Amino acid sequence: MLELQLPKIISTVSSILKMIKDDNERLYDRHIIELDGLVKESHRYYHDSFKAILASLNSQTPSHDVIAHLKDLRRDHQSRKMEILELSAALKEGYAGLTILNERQNLLVDFLDATVDYFNSSTTVGGASWFSDFIRFAENRHESGDSEPWPTRPFGNNPVVDLTEQVECILDELLPMRYERYLNSFSSLKVYLNK
Repeated sequence: MLELQLPKIISTVSSILKMIKDDNERLYDRHIIELDGLVKESHRYYHDSFKAILASLNSQTPSHDVIAHLKDLRRDHQSRKMEILELSAALKEGYAGLTILNERQNLLVDFLDATVDYFNSSTTVGGASWFSDFIRFAENRHESGDSEPWPTRPFGNNPVVDLTEQVECILDELLPMRYERYLNSFSSLKVYLNK
């Protein structure tokens, strides 16, 4: 009797496996590729923006102009960042919030967490964004009303040196570190979903 049902069982299992594979392909094609493109675009934007800020600092651009430019950059990128964070939250709720945990969900949650974490410049919960954090850093080194681009404070550091070091740290260490985590989680999820 079991021999008669074995082909039916095999067919049912094959159908289930095909449905899982199709669902993985849909998830990847419809959502993960889009999210990856948006994050890569954001990474280029951050990288190019901070390189431009570094050039402004090196050319002795007045502090109020640098800070105003930073605020413009933040404003210009805000809608793209929100799109990425909203899509990540929706995917986490829709795909990763299931009660049965499996490898796909674990990889998806790690990918979505890495995506969200990429946009936080600090490691604290609710950390500031890259631009907001640097604007705060720049404003702390800015003294309004001075005629010099970045006046050196008595008994203090040269603010251009401080800001240059901070931008170089962002470009050389912090952004790459966050982006590497994102890329690692993306690669793991991509490999799993495209088995």
